[in-house]
Amino acid sequence: KQLNQELLALEPALFSTEKCSAALISDAGILSLTRKTRDRVWVIAVNISEREIDARIALPAEFKYDSSASVEFEQRATKPDGGVILDHFQPLHRHVYSIETK
Repeated sequence: KQLNQELLALEPALFSTEKCSAALISDAGILSLTRKTRDRVWVIAVNISEREIDARIALPAEFKYDSSASVEFEQRATKPDGGVILDHFQPLHRHVYSIETK
């Protein structure tokens, strides 16, 4: 049920046709999908490994970003610094970032 609710919430981002470069992730153990919707960039990042990872996520350089990124479905936020998000991933865990563009 939770997965279904998350997919429904992400539908506009998942099916967006707006042009957007991919976020660059510092560790190959994390796969990601980057999408743009109107005034937001979305990054869905999944740790596919069985180890913990401290990742550096470089957001697409063609946009300027708000000072806070929402981590969807986790009730928290993170602060991108210079278009870069630093975050910790548990094994086989995902984070969904939503960042407002200026």
